[in-house]
Amino acid sequence: WLRGRWSPVGCNVIADSKDKDVHCQCSHVSIFGAAFPVPPHEIDPFADAKLFLTVLDNPLVVALVLAMLLLYLVSCVFLWRLDKYDKIQRTVLVLDDNFPGSKYPYLIAVYTSSRLNAGTTAHVALRITGTMSSSRVHVL
Repeated sequence: WLRGRWSPVGCNVIADSKDKDVHCQCSHVSIFGAAFPVPPHEIDPFADAKLFLTVLDNPLVVALVLAMLLLYLVSCVFLWRLDKYDKIQRTVLVLDDNFPGSKYPYLIAVYTSSRLNAGTTAHVALRITGTMSSSRVHVL
């Protein structure tokens, strides 16, 4: 380490160095550092396939993975059914008391709450009021 940079002056790598150990012969005492390339992991699909044959050696892990897979599949079916129900609930409802000759269509959104079963069993009605006039009562 010389003036803030690594310097090889006074140190030589000995041939005794191996993959995990680096041996140096230095003529001074200082801070030392060594670097060497790490080879990439070898990918062998046949050796990996042999590992799948040892799955039954640990039945607890197999049972846990199968239970998680079953829970995932049951959750997918349950949520798919909820999505179908939600799609039915998100339709535009044409009111039965509309006149065929009405000039202005309105799209009204009724929001009760985001809690579970937060709807209402009451008969909801509305009247649109403007500066010149107001509409008749519409039952939703």
